[in-house]
Amino acid sequence: MHSRALVFLLLFFPLSLWAEPLQNFLNQTAVPLSQETSEKTRIVFYLERPQVRGQLARWDRKKSRFYLSKTALKNWLKRTQAPTPELLARCLAPLYEHENFHAQNDYLAEQNGFIWPLTLGDEILATAKQVAFMREREKNQPDYYKNCHFLTPALSAERKATEQQNWTAFEDSVLARYAHLPAQKLPPPPITPEFIRQAQTGKITYGPLMYKVRGKGANLQKVFSSGRPWTEVNTKQLYKIANLPFFKIYLKIFTDQTNQIKRELFRR
Repeated sequence: MHSRALVFLLLFFPLSLWAEPLQNFLNQTAVPLSQETSEKTRIVFYLERPQVRGQLARWDRKKSRFYLSKTALKNWLKRTQAPTPELLARCLAPLYEHENFHAQNDYLAEQNGFIWPLTLGDEILATAKQVAFMREREKNQPDYYKNCHFLTPALSAERKATEQQNWTAFEDSVLARYAHLPAQKLPPPPITPEFIRQAQTGKITYGPLMYKVRGKGANLQKVFSSGRPWTEVNTKQLYKIANLPFFKIYLKIFTDQTNQIKRELFRR
């Protein structure tokens, strides 16, 4: 199906009939997206309505799938003069870099016998991977993503912090973007000794964010067996987390990733 014909269908078909042509078009990006990201296997995204406002893509651990916002794809198709699978793959690649970081952590944790506890620290590192990827592509072609509005966020504050090689400013920029999420959707801070100590006081300060920790008595083991937010553990039990074998593995991986990604981002 020619791209113009596809856009016509998307614009004028009833809403209930949009899903199939949209997904078919998205499926055509599998090969060019793998080439864009230098992956050896085809990369498939599936469409869904965003679970939270502003969400463009996500990795689903339970289904082992990458999902793309149907709303974002519709907006991109409507406003792009010559949409092709190759151009869409170019625009999706930074999102894939971000979401694949989460996927790789899930696989890595599974290999070590636990479930990776998602935190905002992971979102910072995933965004850093995304920015580093985009900067590399733009090095010889500054307008590489000029046709990617609605699918590739500008991340202007993060880019400015990167140019200044200011990791704290980079973290604060990412956290500021996630601050709009409802409290029940906001992931907790990374599980580090510093934040564990803060949590035991009932409050956590993480960049521009403030958390009130009201431990609900969740089983400490569930943090690594089911991905339960660690801030739901009773504060009197949190000191025990440092003795969990899975915590030690998690902390080493997270620390090593942070150091490596900083080097990638700042090209050190």
